[in-house]
Amino acid sequence: HRVERRQRQMCIRDSYSTDTVYAAQKTSQFIFADITEDIAADFFTVEWLDELPDHDLAQTLYATIEDYMLDLQMYIDDDMVQKVLEALVSKTIIFYVGQLLDRAEEHNSGLDSVFADNQRALQHINGDIGLIAEYFDSVAEEDFPLLARVIETEFAFFVSMKL
Repeated sequence: HRVERRQRQMCIRDSYSTDTVYAAQKTSQFIFADITEDIAADFFTVEWLDELPDHDLAQTLYATIEDYMLDLQMYIDDDMVQKVLEALVSKTIIFYVGQLLDRAEEHNSGLDSVFADNQRALQHINGDIGLIAEYFDSVAEEDFPLLARVIETEFAFFVSMKL
């Protein structure tokens, strides 16, 4: 009986873990549906570079995440919040790179750049990424130290590109 009980306990634990990851991913999709609707079309445009206040969209992105996280922390346990944050870090990178690729595909000109000043655009991208990383780093430092590993891994993409 002891072996059977242990197996059932492991099965329950595995189910809980799988369900937690699934719920975290669904939560991040829900949050990013709002972000996409509100600001996705504005990234990597002339307005993004020349007209909006510095890093305004990046600030809006992490402020939206922060608003949702304040609500989630009131209603779900810390383990689940950790999983949601992990999913959000990954989803943020996917979203940001996806917007850049979408804009490049829309531009579709091998002769002209999307931006009048590529160096300034790269600096702007670095600033956006820096702000977003700082937000997640502060969350990790304050309440979720295990998140630091995920942040380092996910944001390594940008470090390796040396923008």
